[in-house]
Amino acid sequence: MKQKKIIKLNLTISVVGFITLLLVSLYLDINLNKSIPNIIEYKKIDSTGLSFTKLNELKDKYKEANFTGYSEAICKVRNKFDITPKKAEKTKLVLTDENFFTLYNYKFISGGKIDYLSVEKGDKIIVISDVLAVKLYKTLKVVGNEIEIDNATYKIIGVYKQDKSFIFNMSDDGYDRIFVPYTSYIADNMGKLTVDVFATNESRQNTSAKIRNKLVNILGGALSQYNSYSYILNKNINFQYLRILCFLIGLWLIVELIRILKKYVKSLALIFKENSKKYYVKDIISSNKIQLLTILSKISLILVCIIVIFMLAKFTVIIDPNYLPSDNVFDLKFYKDTIVKYAQLTNANEVGYSNVYNRYVTNINSAERSLLIGEIIFFAIALINIKGLRSMSTSELKGLE
Repeated sequence: MKQKKIIKLNLTISVVGFITLLLVSLYLDINLNKSIPNIIEYKKIDSTGLSFTKLNELKDKYKEANFTGYSEAICKVRNKFDITPKKAEKTKLVLTDENFFTLYNYKFISGGKIDYLSVEKGDKIIVISDVLAVKLYKTLKVVGNEIEIDNATYKIIGVYKQDKSFIFNMSDDGYDRIFVPYTSYIADNMGKLTVDVFATNESRQNTSAKIRNKLVNILGGALSQYNSYSYILNKNINFQYLRILCFLIGLWLIVELIRILKKYVKSLALIFKENSKKYYVKDIISSNKIQLLTILSKISLILVCIIVIFMLAKFTVIIDPNYLPSDNVFDLKFYKDTIVKYAQLTNANEVGYSNVYNRYVTNINSAERSLLIGEIIFFAIALINIKGLRSMSTSELKGLE
């Protein structure tokens, strides 16, 4: 009896653990989909890159897509009273255009965004975070006020809400971003400016392959200065961890249903075997009609359930095309060389300009992998305990007999 209580306790713990990890996984997937835009980014891999003039030429030649780009630089800020944030508050100036806030998900608390005319005229306007607004002015009502950046005065036109979630903060570099039109930057530095990242929307109609082909035709060799990063692809890779779990659970259900199916098929065969020596098949069917119909109904229902579960559980495995050989999927040397190459690029910091978005996706990926392992372990423990309870119940019934 004591052993049965222990098994029940283990079963309860494993079920609660499994459900908890599943809910965390769902929460992460929902937040990933909500926080990360469906864009493809081209990240600069070295000190060279496209100028903003070249980016504008790209926009003119590729009118079917909506492009933006930005360049970042560390800066110091102070308010109109010459007060600066504490030393712990680090800031980066983000030089961008009118399309940035259309493509990237920023929630605005007050004010507006950088527009086309402001970029055209080189207006000294700025968008800051709610965190920086409070640190500079002790309030969120800062639109219309001015701040000084590297001896230049900018007017605040908008305040965005900074994402303070745990994983987002873990993915951030600790710098508070402030956004200005790239044309408002000091004229002496304009020639040195290169675009760190440029991006556009990705969709089923406007796929990464189509975008790349078009960019190659427009930019030519200049595109080799950037590495592409598809957020749709990487989000789908993250989402498939939950699909893998559903597939494994579905597989287990199908195996269990096949076991039950075998019992009903055996009982059906037994009816015919026991009566075949005395009666014709027709007579066997007519004399056992209700019993046969019941068994056949159950078999049909099980088969339908197996098909439905299979259709729901099946999924297409998504792998980054860069890790797939073009001809032979069993080319082990290709996989080894690709993994080594990527590791070396990462070590040399040549994978591409890293930002909070790709780091966020990477961190979610690591978390989802760990959660999947935990979910499988809890699910396996639950099955073992269920089997143990069944065995004990069977033993108790035999003891009563």
